[in-house]
Amino acid sequence: MANARKLDSPQEHGHSDLPSSPVPVLRLRGTMWDPVALDTWREALSSLVRPEVPHELMGLWLFPGDGEAVLLGPSDLAADHLTVPLPDPQVDPADLWRLEERVRDAGYGSSLAMAVPHGDRDVGLVLLATLDADKYHDQEVSFLRGIVAGLGPTMARVAQQWDHQPAAEHQGEPPLYRRRNEPGRALLELRDLLADLADTVAISKTPASLAAGLSHALSAVVPHDRIEIVVPHPPRNDFYRLGAHEEGPLFSHSELSVKAEDFDAVGLFGDDGVLIVDDATSDSRGPVWPSQDPASERVKAVVGARLGLEGRPVGYLLLGSLGPGMYRDEDVEALKTIAPLIAPRVQEFSLAAQVKTLKSHLGVLRQAPSHMGRMAQLLATTAHLGVATRMFTEEASAVLPFERLEFALRVGREDEVVVVSPGDARPLSDLPVVDVSGTELARVLRSEITHALAAATVPSDPGAGTPSAALVVPLRVAGRVLGTMTIVATGDTSFGPADVVLAQQLADIAAPHLELYRRAALSSGPSGSRRRIGR
Repeated sequence: MANARKLDSPQEHGHSDLPSSPVPVLRLRGTMWDPVALDTWREALSSLVRPEVPHELMGLWLFPGDGEAVLLGPSDLAADHLTVPLPDPQVDPADLWRLEERVRDAGYGSSLAMAVPHGDRDVGLVLLATLDADKYHDQEVSFLRGIVAGLGPTMARVAQQWDHQPAAEHQGEPPLYRRRNEPGRALLELRDLLADLADTVAISKTPASLAAGLSHALSAVVPHDRIEIVVPHPPRNDFYRLGAHEEGPLFSHSELSVKAEDFDAVGLFGDDGVLIVDDATSDSRGPVWPSQDPASERVKAVVGARLGLEGRPVGYLLLGSLGPGMYRDEDVEALKTIAPLIAPRVQEFSLAAQVKTLKSHLGVLRQAPSHMGRMAQLLATTAHLGVATRMFTEEASAVLPFERLEFALRVGREDEVVVVSPGDARPLSDLPVVDVSGTELARVLRSEITHALAAATVPSDPGAGTPSAALVVPLRVAGRVLGTMTIVATGDTSFGPADVVLAQQLADIAAPHLELYRRAALSSGPSGSRRRIGR
């Protein structure tokens, strides 16, 4: 049979690592569809391909994602009722081969069908046919493969935007006011978009509903597969995925936190406050999308804008596509236009959470004096230090919630300490000596820093971990640092500036009593059984 080709690999229908070829760009926005523009674009594409792949027929189909194939042209093909294979999420190469056979059976000497890939899915299909037999070989296949790779971003945009068109608008001539060359078209589109966004901002009750509403309103103008709204999280100097937060106190879900080193907002958005990336998986600036999950499809193309108020960044809006090369300069301009409308609502969510946190801190501060008075009294009137430290810890946890507290008292050399747990009744000389040099605790001991904060994951169930936060403050007496107090909180708790102040006050209450204990142990001389433990 003429034009026989082996179709047994994904590369045969466009999924290859070959570079894409430049193709005409179809610039259609929102609901502004013009059949004339579609036909002109298809003719330009045909003219580009014809010198390398001669053809009398070029058929183009779109896969909008709702289980149908939409014929983009030529319109005469509709009368032939030619059924094309659908993607799932890619078109089966064997189905492409059968399509080619049907076209040849209809009288064409050679035919070539290829799916248009974008990311991990097919978004369209190209069919070429000529009356001459045995015309398409490896050279023609390779050229068309580059063309369909270049078509991916354009047809992906059209496929996603097509979902937002009423069925009647896909056929026939559009009203004059909807022609692309109508001077007021862009203003009409912008008016509709801003109206939708205003409604979304007004009715959204949760950050997740705000993100979902924004995604729906923007999808006709800036097609995308993912949306993220990221806001600064000052106590940790990192970021929080606000748009993914559905319920509970804001900033309370550790899985939505993004470390600063994993999302360099200043470096990515620069002075202009905008971001456009063709392929985030190979971008030299490091992580671009704040929530890449190895278990799911990875975002490639990214466009974003900084959300600012009075010159301050209050968040970042990002849209992502699972395929590369999706976004253009007009997408950046669209996000810059809507950013001022979104920013106040984003800041409102963040400020509301901060106000709740401040109220809770104020409630604790009101009770703190009475608790601290009881702690001082317990330490002063209890002879047994083990009992006193246990009772001290119980009172301290009412002022500053934590799961674990321990003291590190300096002995021997500068960076050597013994760790004392509340309630421990053993003599200091029976506790192992730990060398903490090179740690943040050692820096607090040497007064290089006033305190140390750390986040970690502590083992719990097999294969899982519990996030934890640790705060280290010095134990001070008469201007000297004799040790440190470390408190550890697990779960979604984090320590802020107010917590550091409270922790230092607690340490200052305990320090004189621990110093008496330490001096008594040191004056008794070193114990032969004391064990030294390297860090």
